Amino acid sequence: MAFNSNTYRMNKFRRQAWEELQAAREIKARVEAGTAYEWEKPRIAHFVKAARLSMRLYRGAKRIRELHRT
Repeated sequence: MAFNSNTYRMNKFRRQAWEELQAAREIKARVEAGTAYEWEKPRIAHFVKAARLSMRLYRGAKRIRELHRT
């Protein structure tokens, strides 16, 4: 099977979104436990926004792929 760079990047965006969301959850757990530094708290919002962007890129690429298949 030939290498499809578009599919590779699409799946890379999906994996990246879940990793960023996991990072946000880890920081949130540390904040709730009281072990997080003050500078870590704003990073929760950053990781959530980054995860949303990555997932949006994944879904957009998936939508384009489906359009080209028909």
